[in-house]
Amino acid sequence: MPRQRKPHGMKVLHGTDRPDRDKAEPEFPVIECEIDPPDWLCGPDAVNEWRRIVALLLPTRVLTDGDVTALGHLCNLHHACVTLYRAKLQPHAATLTQLRLYLAEFGMTPASRSKANPVGGGQKKNPFTDLNAAPAKRKAGAKR
Repeated sequence: MPRQRKPHGMKVLHGTDRPDRDKAEPEFPVIECEIDPPDWLCGPDAVNEWRRIVALLLPTRVLTDGDVTALGHLCNLHHACVTLYRAKLQPHAATLTQLRLYLAEFGMTPASRSKANPVGGGQKKNPFTDLNAAPAKRKAGAKR
């Protein structure tokens, strides 16, 4: 089975965006401020996870209006797993796998983060910094 296409935003994050492969995709508005959790979340653990993840995703500008439902399902799965753990029971492997896949969709696992390249926010390295440091090292070595 072929791999699913990545959304344009994920291609930009991963650094694999190419103009010759652009296809029209729906553009959803980016969520830029704190949003209230949906009323259909299962419990307090789901609501707390919602608030935690939204706070992490807002600065990255990855969260859009189209992601709200998937994020809610992620939070409900988290609540289900936490509830089982508190009852000293182990969640089914399928539930844990589904939770991991949802987390990966939002870039919340180490493997998914390592695949994403940051966009814009970092400082560019000055290529001449090393050239300026080299003569100082040579002079220091010559004085010996």
